[in-house]
Amino acid sequence: MSRDFVGALLQLNAEKGVSREQLIRTVEDAIQSAYRRTPGDEDIQVRIDAESGKVRVFRAREVVEEVEDPTIQLSVAEAQAYQADAQIGDLVETEQLDQEAFAGSTPRLPSRLFCSDSTKPSATWCSTSTPVARAS
Repeated sequence: MSRDFVGALLQLNAEKGVSREQLIRTVEDAIQSAYRRTPGDEDIQVRIDAESGKVRVFRAREVVEEVEDPTIQLSVAEAQAYQADAQIGDLVETEQLDQEAFAGSTPRLPSRLFCSDSTKPSATWCSTSTPVARAS
């Protein structure tokens, strides 16, 4: 993503009155959701820098006392192999994913983020109560 992306979020903020933080969280959640649909990617996390538009995609698991789901959780001992001071409740990054590896294969954002507007040539932001169409 780029500064154009950040500019688009600022424009949405001005036009729709939705906070930039909420918009960024929604996009992060949508990208995570798209990745997590692939078996083995349940531990994918996405963070977007609000100033630069830079996207970090990484694997991380929650530190728990007793592991119930190893795809998204680590024991304290396992977590401390990655981060010496890891404690219960922490989110421990286990792998930084190379974003270039995802170029051209990045999952689409879920369609609930976009709505069709026949007066415009491309999909536009909408609320979940508006009819939705996939962005192209």
